[in-house]
Amino acid sequence: MALPGAGSSVQWWVIPTTYTNSSGQPGASYIVVSGTSAQIQAKYGSVPNVLGPYATKADAQAAAKGAVSSGKIGVQKPVNKIPNPVSGVTGFLSRLTEQSTWVRVAEVVLGLILIAVGVAKITNAVPIATKVAGIAAKGAVLA
Repeated sequence: MALPGAGSSVQWWVIPTTYTNSSGQPGASYIVVSGTSAQIQAKYGSVPNVLGPYATKADAQAAAKGAVSSGKIGVQKPVNKIPNPVSGVTGFLSRLTEQSTWVRVAEVVLGLILIAVGVAKITNAVPIATKVAGIAAKGAVLA
């Protein structure tokens, strides 16, 4: 974005600034700088709402005070960002490739099998679990 007043003469510009005071509250102010359009563009090109050019420093200061009182220079309210709906999915998918994930899955499955075998041994209520408990008992004796 090229600034207006592209002449080579020195001009005055108003650069908006923001700050945080000692109690953590945001505020807005400005600085008045002099320079050519190219110098200001090179140094402050990414700053929004650069005001100018002005012929004198007094003109720039008057314009800055008017901009502050009218709200042209002020603290921008933060924009609430919408969360990325796929960030959880991508995190989950990236964990599928980790070895520790599969170790945990195996531990949980083994734990559920042990609980089922224990309940079956105590109650003899689930025939398949009773068979698994019998096989596990024979395997424990052989080991």
